[in-house]
Amino acid sequence: MPFFNVDEYGASERTGERFLYDGHTNANLHRDLNITELPPSTNWGHFHENMAEAWVDVYGQLDVLISGIGLVHGGRGDVINANEERWHRATSRPNTGKSIRMAITPRSKEGQVLYLQTAAGAGGD
Repeated sequence: MPFFNVDEYGASERTGERFLYDGHTNANLHRDLNITELPPSTNWGHFHENMAEAWVDVYGQLDVLISGIGLVHGGRGDVINANEERWHRATSRPNTGKSIRMAITPRSKEGQVLYLQTAAGAGGD
């Protein structure tokens, strides 16, 4: 019996929740809806000060924009990493249906420093 039912989670209205937490490292599930096009290139997403973020593609297909790298494509089971202090934006790959990713970040207990763009870069996560 699987410990996580992807189909049941994906059919729900949940968009994200804490999945694992050990007092330092946090893993959250994010469900992204089907999109028809990527957010504009002016949308860089966000970045974390002094910490990396990684995603495990749990279901569907991902497109992750990472500054200095470009657009990275992921499929079920892939792990994508954004090194510390790089802007990043994760979404479903356009026209492929919904996706579910597990976002993994450290420093949950110590406090995370998150930088967001101004309103000019709205859209995406």
